[in-house]
Formats: sequence, structure tokens, C-alpha cells
Amino acid sequence: MEDAAKTSRRGGVSIDGGGYDAAWGDTILKVLKILIGIGALGLVALTLLANLRAQNKAKARAFELTAASPKFWDLFEQNAKLATVGSGFGFTEGPVWDPTGFLFVSDEETNKIFRLYIADGRKEEFVSLGDPDGNTYDLQHHLIDCASVLRAIIQLDDKGRYTVLADRYEGKKFNSPNDVLVGPDGTIYFTDPTLDLPKGEKQEIPFQGVYRLGPAGQVQLLTKELSQPNGTGVFSRWKEILRR
Repeated sequence: MEDAAKTSRRGGVSIDGGGYDAAWGDTILKVLKILIGIGALGLVALTLLANLRAQNKAKARAFELTAASPKFWDLFEQNAKLATVGSGFGFTEGPVWDPTGFLFVSDEETNKIFRLYIADGRKEEFVSLGDPDGNTYDLQHHLIDCASVLRAIIQLDDKGRYTVLADRYEGKKFNSPNDVLVGPDGTIYFTDPTLDLPKGEKQEIPFQGVYRLGPAGQVQLLTKELSQPNGTGVFSRWKEILRR
């Protein structure tokens, strides 16, 4: 009984009548204090980190135009500002301006093409279409779209009804047309990577090509030497087609 009392006064603990030295109790207390301290510091650090992240989100993204050639400034003002004209989309592609005041915008996540009105940011569904991608206009101002799920180049009228212009090369289905442009003679140029090949479907063409679709509907392969050709563009008065 006396031994137990002595153990208690020393700060030890008695288990089944046996005690241990007070040094153990002191050591445990020190460890607990350290752990509590680390926890407190960790909480403070996490709070500071959260505040910094919130401040960074609140800051506007820096935007600055840099010209690789002085001719760039013939197209853009040097003090041009970046502005949000629409939001609430999933993954956007293929914006095309219409002179009446809106953009056609593809949304690959919602599988729709929208009209986005610049004046008020309003958007309205134009057509529901599996994984729409790049867009442009033909010479008659019909919307031309790279329809990935259809694996085709399609033409849409103003009601959103579409016609397939081409979906095969030498009898084999395209991979997943990605981007498109129209030349001054009405010829359509487009890229065909495998980036959006529909899940579960077979790749029939053993390469990723860049094609020319003539006004009469004939499909001509321009090159098959590129890996995953994507966006298109032209320069030097249509003497050269670019891809990125």
C-alpha cells in the first residue's frame, strides 16, 4: 500500500500492484506536448495555405500579348485586354464568330453546340451532337463541324439539321476529325487524329491524316506523316496549310 502511494506521489502509474519510474510519465507528457504543438502548427499552416489560395483565386489572371513579328500588331492592338464572354461550359472547342452577334461554340462534355451571344453572355443550344469539335463556315455560310462520334465532317443548316459531307477515306472510317477550315474555292481541309476515337470503336485507318475535301465530295489525303494533327491554319495566300 505504501509502495503504491509512493508511486502515486512520484507521478507513476500502478498496474496490478506494480509501478514504474516517474521519468516515464514525464517522457510521455513531453511527447504529447510535442504532438499537440505539431498539430497546432499544422493547423495554422493549413489555414495560411487556404487563405493564400483564396487570394490567388481572387486575383485576375495576367494577360499580355507578345509579338514574334511586328506584323502581329497589324492584327491586334497592343493594349488588348482579355475578357470573359461566356461561362458555365464543360470543355469548349471550335469558336466561330457570326456577324449577327454570337459565337458558335462546341462543348465536348455536354455534347452540344451552343450559340453564345456576346452582348449579354446568353447561350442557347443549337444542336445536340456527340462530341462536336472544330467549326468553320462554308462559302454559303453553313456551319461545318468535325463530329467526332460520327467520325465525319458534317454541314448544318440554321435549324441544326446536319448532312454528312464525308466520313470515309478509301472505304475506311475516319478516326475522329478534329479541326477544319474552308479555302476560297470552297475546298474543306481537316485533320483526323485518334484523340477522340469513340470508345469501343476500331481504328480503321492506320495513321492520323490531314485531308482535302473537294467541292464535288472527293477526299484527298494530303499527308499521313504527322502524329495526332490537331488545329489548322493557313498563310501566304493559301500556299501553305498549318497544323498544330
